Amino acid sequence: MEVGMEMTKKDNRTTSATVVLGVLLILSVFINIVVIWQTIANEPGFRIPAGDAGKGLQAFNELRCAQCHTVAGIDSFSVEPYEDGLVVPLGGQVYRVKTYGELITAIIHPSESIRPDVLQLYDMPDGKSLMPDYSEAMTTGQLMDIATFLEGHYHVSIPEYPVTYSPYGP
Repeated sequence: MEVGMEMTKKDNRTTSATVVLGVLLILSVFINIVVIWQTIANEPGFRIPAGDAGKGLQAFNELRCAQCHTVAGIDSFSVEPYEDGLVVPLGGQVYRVKTYGELITAIIHPSESIRPDVLQLYDMPDGKSLMPDYSEAMTTGQLMDIATFLEGHYHVSIPEYPVTYSPYGP
């Protein structure tokens, strides 16, 4: 009887130790996730505050962006598109989140945002983007406002099958 009692006590200690280790493991994973999340959220570096979407639509028109771009959910702009047929769609259904930083980059350095296999459609032979350089024509406020305006027109869809997706291509 004593041997059975000792085995039961030993089993209970083993079970208790396993539960404690499991709880500690889960707690450790949770703490690591929180630390990583805080590190990403507080990552030092260049930050541009969000703008005003209404002002972004206005700047989009003023800078004549609609001559080459359409925006999902917007039927018409105050400028007519170029007649050469080049239309770069913005917004709509995407398979991954289009971040504010990616939108800022796409505006100030458009060639960086285009897939290499379709880059020749949107770049000139010298490698410069067909998109004009707005560094002197656009204010920082307009940049923030346009990025905020565009951000609201992207909608993430989760496909039922694996997708290799990158902007500006089939």
